[in-house]
Amino acid sequence: MQPILRQGDTEIYRIEEYRIPMLPVTEMFLDTDRLRPQIAELGPLDYDPSSDQLVMSSSSYLVRRGQTVILFDTGVGNDKPRARSIWNQLSTTWLDELSAIVDPADVDFVVSTHLHCDHVGWNTVMNEEGEWVPTFPNARYLFNELDREFITSDAATVMLERNGDFRADSITPVFDAGVADIVPLPYEICPGVELVHAPGDTPGHMIARISDPESSTPLALITGDALHHVLQVPFPWLTSSFCSLRQVAEDTRRSVLAECADTGIPMLAGHVASHDLLYIERTPDGQFRVAAPDIPIQPGETP
Repeated sequence: MQPILRQGDTEIYRIEEYRIPMLPVTEMFLDTDRLRPQIAELGPLDYDPSSDQLVMSSSSYLVRRGQTVILFDTGVGNDKPRARSIWNQLSTTWLDELSAIVDPADVDFVVSTHLHCDHVGWNTVMNEEGEWVPTFPNARYLFNELDREFITSDAATVMLERNGDFRADSITPVFDAGVADIVPLPYEICPGVELVHAPGDTPGHMIARISDPESSTPLALITGDALHHVLQVPFPWLTSSFCSLRQVAEDTRRSVLAECADTGIPMLAGHVASHDLLYIERTPDGQFRVAAPDIPIQPGETP
């Protein structure tokens, strides 16, 4: 597998767990009736008209910075009991694909941008004794206090009932194994890789700024669920029905889009199936749009 971005001693790989028509438009987003013409124009990697479902990806990002290896977001995971049928007892080649890039024992840090079911699953695998144990035995798993409080709160109960108890099989075992760290925000994992608070999808949702460690030139933004779908680029007011703090999520999304448009760096949005590197530009009237694929934007350059 080739990296989707390489700059100096930085390599970023996208590891895709699945890419499927997944959610009806009206389940994913509220107030989409007025956008039917725009939805119909979406390409086949973003929308399936036969089912009226949005095409979604579940992707992780492996960042290699020199000798340091950082994994962002670990998908749904295999063999996990889940209430949603498309996630229940998955069997994918995700771990094999990651292992072709790096030995799981050589991963130094694992970051879940937020604590939702489809971002924590490969935190653990089942051992021969039938116990969920950390997939990456030598890694430190990084969390923040806001999301730890969220996942143990009454507000999380409905989410766990809706999805299956991913807290029990994908989060608690990591803490029980003593490999979890609660970090403040912002937090620099290593030079040029910084976690930043970007709330909305959950109270403690994070994004990661990747920059050149010597020049501080921005390279990429790993955005978690600040953006779920390309439809939210021209229409950032569209907020997922799964977001905990909907207005805050919109504010965060607008901020992230502005940062990418103003710096020329790509957004790495794990649910967007149609773009490995999602470049954003401003329209003449100040709105946002996906940059045309033939625009030769390089990391760190302004379009």
